[in-house]
Amino acid sequence: MFNFSATLNLADLDFNYSMKEAISDGVIVDYKIHIVIVPSEEGVVERADMYIESVKGKKCLIYCNSIEMCITLSATIGCKYISGDMSKKER
Repeated sequence: MFNFSATLNLADLDFNYSMKEAISDGVIVDYKIHIVIVPSEEGVVERADMYIESVKGKKCLIYCNSIEMCITLSATIGCKYISGDMSKKER
């Protein structure tokens, strides 16, 4: 089991296995990061549609700067979303 935390205390580690090692060992696959900056909510759906078309058939994550934008985007492009306002079961 893996536990991830934004406040990880490195002094309490029992085991250290880096992402680089896991990729080299074939435990996980490497990934590519594409960053699309949208300065305002205008055009966000069009840019997301364009990006999704370019990665068709592959999994991707899109991060929004507000829950409202996330809901709008998910309804428009037909994807699922999660937010911190949801219960653990919903997520």
